[in-house]
Amino acid sequence: MKYEQDDMAKDDGESTGMEPMSDIDAVLAERGKTHGNFNINCKVSQQIKRNLREFTGWHKLDESKRESLDMIAHKIGRIIAGDPDFADHWVDIAGYAQLVANDLTNPPAGG
Repeated sequence: MKYEQDDMAKDDGESTGMEPMSDIDAVLAERGKTHGNFNINCKVSQQIKRNLREFTGWHKLDESKRESLDMIAHKIGRIIAGDPDFADHWVDIAGYAQLVANDLTNPPAGG
C-alpha cells in the first residue's frame, strides 16, 4: 500500500513517523546489500537463540547478558545471510560483548 502525501503529515505539518513505501523500499534494498535476506537472518538467529535457551546456564544469566547474547545471535544471522565482510557486523558483536564486560568490571548503580 502506498501512502499519499496527505496521509503522511498531520495538519500542523509534522510527520506521522510513517514513510512512503518507496522510501522504505529503498532503505530495505540498501540494508539488504549488507544484511542479506531477512528470512534467512531470522532462521539463523532464531535457531541460535533456541539453542542458547535449551541449556540451564541461560537461566543463570541476568537480562543484560541475555540481551547481549540475543543481539550477538542477530548479528551472526546478518553475517550468515548477508555480507560477511561488512565490518560493522563484527564491530557490533564486539560491542555487545564489551557492554557485558563493562558491567562485570564496573557494575551499574542500582542494577
